[in-house]
Amino acid sequence: MFAGEFSCKLDEKGRFALPASLRDRFALPADPEVKKAVLVRSQQERCLWLFPLPNWYALLEVQRQRLSEHESRLFMHYVVSEVLELEVDRAGRLLVPRKFREHAGIDDEAVLVGMYDRLEVWSQAAWQAHLAQLEEAHETALGRVLQMPSIKPLWPGVER
Repeated sequence: MFAGEFSCKLDEKGRFALPASLRDRFALPADPEVKKAVLVRSQQERCLWLFPLPNWYALLEVQRQRLSEHESRLFMHYVVSEVLELEVDRAGRLLVPRKFREHAGIDDEAVLVGMYDRLEVWSQAAWQAHLAQLEEAHETALGRVLQMPSIKPLWPGVER
């Protein structure tokens, strides 16, 4: 389970160090010394999804079970064809290829955001803009909720 927000600097090759507290979550069950991840370009936002390899395979199995043959083919062609398997190096770093960095607008700094079974990888600017958009949407929804008339039970002798 992933939670929290982490800032990471990228080096000139496009690598960032996974926070030490997260590295063991990428260990392979059969060989804990080997740490692998899967990088996916999000189709919903301008970010990347980073899964530990076992979580990714579990997700694929869930999708295979729940989707029809046609939907499964679409998922595999549209999403899975764009994934990249990565190995965490001895220094705890992951290399984010240029086309993935360009998709997310990441240059020299990334923000990792825990999202249950994965991490989202955002550019600092895109993450701040996303948070501002969420805040605005929340304020709008809250405003509508607060404007709703209250519903009171009908008591004998009490008028609405």
